[in-house]
Amino acid sequence: MNPESQKQYSPSIWNKRLPVDQVVPAHGEFLAKKSDQARQKLPTYTFKFSESDPEQSIEIAFLNPNSFSVSDLKNSFNFNGRKIFVYLHGGYWQWGSFKDSIFMSENFCSKNIITVAIGYTIAPNASMSEIFNQVERAIAKILENSGNSEVYICGHSAGGHLATMHNSRVRNI
Repeated sequence: MNPESQKQYSPSIWNKRLPVDQVVPAHGEFLAKKSDQARQKLPTYTFKFSESDPEQSIEIAFLNPNSFSVSDLKNSFNFNGRKIFVYLHGGYWQWGSFKDSIFMSENFCSKNIITVAIGYTIAPNASMSEIFNQVERAIAKILENSGNSEVYICGHSAGGHLATMHNSRVRNI
């Protein structure tokens, strides 16, 4: 890639606050710190799809026990009509975790919106097809339990791509 294209496609190169090699790690540390802070202030629930790969999980953050309930017997949950913000982490399919993806939940929960972060196996441990299938399974689980809740699906970078792939396959959006 020529130097000008490299610059245009690499925001870490034109970041003025940190040296290039520190931008991505600093971003990850910030997301982890803010997600940990949210976890300390809000109740959360983690649903695991796989015991062998903990990244195949969703983490749900909510404001109070009345906004969300879990039925362990049926392996289901109820969003009790609350709006649901579903977030898919970025990281060029090779980095990131649902564990660092509820950083925005305090803001959403203060507005009575439940936050759900979706995790998936990162490359090269999974192919794009496997990653997409894991995301589809997680979204299906959320929608299966959403009842009359409005569901908003989005993501950052690779997560935005995965959200777009899902949303392009859905009818009646």
